[in-house]
Amino acid sequence: MKRFYKNIIAFTIFIALVSFSSCKKEHLSIYSFSQRLTGNIWIAESFVNEQSNTQNSAPNFTYEFKDDGVFTITSLETGLKKNDTWELKDNNKYLRIGNDIYLVDFLSNKLLCLYYGSVRLTLIPVEN
Repeated sequence: MKRFYKNIIAFTIFIALVSFSSCKKEHLSIYSFSQRLTGNIWIAESFVNEQSNTQNSAPNFTYEFKDDGVFTITSLETGLKKNDTWELKDNNKYLRIGNDIYLVDFLSNKLLCLYYGSVRLTLIPVEN
């Protein structure tokens, strides 16, 4: 009986270690990558230029990725909207918005991190 419990504990520890190590490489979710991207309207939290180690104030825009490949950026100050297209590339490693290509560093339901050259853009969902 003791051996049974030892095996259960060892198996539980093994599963926990595998789960933690895999979360570092890829975010686990019941939603697909595109569902996480299109499931929110995003707002910039920060823009950091890692080359010059400076943080710029985040512009006052919302970013919306629609299921049909339409991307909409909206000014929160004026309400003006601009539409373009978006597409995931290279197995979700890159995000093309219009003619610009961003490296996708991280995506969850609550956080989107992109790189455009040495600039890191961090976006969070707009609170309803």
